[in-house]
Amino acid sequence: MAWKLSFCAGVGSLLLLPALFAANTLAAIGVVSVLLYLWAFSRSRRWPYKALLLCACFALGSAYAQWQAQLQLERRLPETLDGFEYVIEGRVHGIVARSEGQQFGALRRKQQFDFHLHALRLLNQAAGSTAASNAPSNVVGLKRLRLSYYGVQRFESGQQWRMVVRLRSPRGWVNPGGFDLAKHALGRRIHAYGYVRESHPMLQLAPADSMSLRLARHRVLQPLIASLQYGPILNALLLGDKSALSDAQRTLFIETGTAHLMAISGLHIATAATAGALLAKSLLWMLPRLLLFVSVPTAVASGAVPAAVFYAALSGFAISTQRALVMLLCAAAAMLLHRRSSPWSVLCTAATGLLLFDPLALLGGGFWLSFFAVAVLLLAAHGANNRPITVQKKPVFLTWIKLLFSAQCALLFGMPLIQLALGLPLAMVAPLANLLAVPIVSFWVIPAGLAGLLASYLHNGMASALLALADKGLLLVMHCLAYLQQTPLANWRIEGELAGVSMLVAMLAAVVLLACRKGPLVPLAALRWMVLFAMPLLHLRGGGQLARGDISLWQF
Repeated sequence: MAWKLSFCAGVGSLLLLPALFAANTLAAIGVVSVLLYLWAFSRSRRWPYKALLLCACFALGSAYAQWQAQLQLERRLPETLDGFEYVIEGRVHGIVARSEGQQFGALRRKQQFDFHLHALRLLNQAAGSTAASNAPSNVVGLKRLRLSYYGVQRFESGQQWRMVVRLRSPRGWVNPGGFDLAKHALGRRIHAYGYVRESHPMLQLAPADSMSLRLARHRVLQPLIASLQYGPILNALLLGDKSALSDAQRTLFIETGTAHLMAISGLHIATAATAGALLAKSLLWMLPRLLLFVSVPTAVASGAVPAAVFYAALSGFAISTQRALVMLLCAAAAMLLHRRSSPWSVLCTAATGLLLFDPLALLGGGFWLSFFAVAVLLLAAHGANNRPITVQKKPVFLTWIKLLFSAQCALLFGMPLIQLALGLPLAMVAPLANLLAVPIVSFWVIPAGLAGLLASYLHNGMASALLALADKGLLLVMHCLAYLQQTPLANWRIEGELAGVSMLVAMLAAVVLLACRKGPLVPLAALRWMVLFAMPLLHLRGGGQLARGDISLWQF
């Protein structure tokens, strides 16, 4: 596990570098790291060679992350070519987000989508020309655009188009604690932003003849979800499409600290895997002769993994979904090979696999929130296992309530640290809101929604009934959150930044609180954790809108 942590730390060093190394330097570091790793691996029984092996993993991770970041930065549209109009050819990729948007002061229908580029030339450049003023050879690396359109033409995923667009480089505001558009674009591998010019003709080159599993299911579910009160939230929960969420709903989730419930996460994967495992065990119960050919662990793994992979494909393989899927695959492999695996080792394997696949994923807050939440729960489970065992017979529902309450308490102590480190506001009402909403979403909304999703392959009437049941659960959740939003506690939140030594000390305090629970350091750790809410860098303020005539002044 040590080499995995070293590699992940090397990839994470990308966030601390003021500038990227040159390509030749990165190539040299990579070659030397591989050679050093191979040499030290053959002599890894002695500690000096183990230290060299870890250093090689760290250097290799850092060089790999910088190389990937450099490739994406080189493909960006240069700022000197901002505002030019280009004729582009390519394919619409992913779900098209449709909403109401402002353009030149008027409210118009807006479509936003990713566009995979096949060909590009300046508008005033001949189609067969290879040179022109402001030569587009500087932008031949462009591969992925984020385009907006305000006209009447309806775009669908998979269509191929030739059209005229006006592009700009990925840049935005650089306010401390604000949204960093350039960082977001780098993590999503978006090389330019732009909008389609309606004044020029558009030509559809090919229809949407091939669709992914997710897009095909998205089209089938839309007529079933359209009539539901909280259909946009079901879209976000089942398919990862948040484009239809209203501003009021987004504000409600942010102010109550429950935005994570409306995103596809490991909870969904766990539910799908559990359903697959139960289906496999039911098949064994109905056909016991199968036990002559396959063991129970093998059957459970064979049922859980396909169900989880199927749902991960439907959800578009979000970061949290990838993490949960990799952890499930590691656990299933351990079951099939009859080996015991540590949860921490599985978590490190998931992080290493994700960063190998996409080292720029760490630029997004979802990566850190997802893995940090799992680490907090594992620490809390370790602390619970250290307590003396008492044999008591309790009802099952009381056991589940106790587990949920313990998990929420653990997240209450651990998650504020990563939220403040990422510059995210911390809602004071969030623990109570999550304590009420998590059980309903976990045991009502998600199972009913996933059952409706599967039923849509068989019968639309059955799928509509199950989706309506999930909508009733969302109605209860939204009523609870709306009530909490009106309480005085919802008008207060903590905003600020936590970094450096303060972050390290606060994390050590949280580890002591979660893992130890008893001992002389626990009171000191609790005191240090409470100081988070009284730090000079942090402040409590009302969460409402400013009254007419009032101003809010921020000094940096």
